[in-house]
Amino acid sequence: MSYGSARIDSPEVLKDFRNHLIQFREACQQSMAGVKSDVYHVQRWLQSEQLNHWKRMLQKYEAEAIQARHEYNEARFGSPAMRKDSYVDEQKAMRKAELKREEARARIDKIKRWAALLDQQAEKLMGPINQLQQILDTEQPKALADLESKIQSLEEYLRMSPPDAGN
Repeated sequence: MSYGSARIDSPEVLKDFRNHLIQFREACQQSMAGVKSDVYHVQRWLQSEQLNHWKRMLQKYEAEAIQARHEYNEARFGSPAMRKDSYVDEQKAMRKAELKREEARARIDKIKRWAALLDQQAEKLMGPINQLQQILDTEQPKALADLESKIQSLEEYLRMSPPDAGN
């Protein structure tokens, strides 16, 4: 049995292979576009939406902390008319506001770290995807043209040869 050659007596096999190759490229293109889109959306969500949200929350919590500290100072050290015997509630409110402010700062720091890590991982992921894209853009058209040439040659050969020549 010889493995160096193939006996193809119908160009339909090559045409079917060509169609599958084209479908493979389309599936790859869709998958790569989906991955790129997903990565972009997650990056945008994290770096823009989440970061901006927590920056706004930090501003809000900073204002609340300033107000709470002011109320605490008024209750404890203010004028005799504003001073209170017990300023525990104001102190609790001030601590709560400060904790919320610190939580917002921590979230912003985490988002920045996650965004940097996501960018690094996305870059690693996009390397092979971009290589595949380049192969599909440059090599597959050449392969399809070569395959088309072989299909045409086979069809020409089969038109010229007698029906029983292969048996």
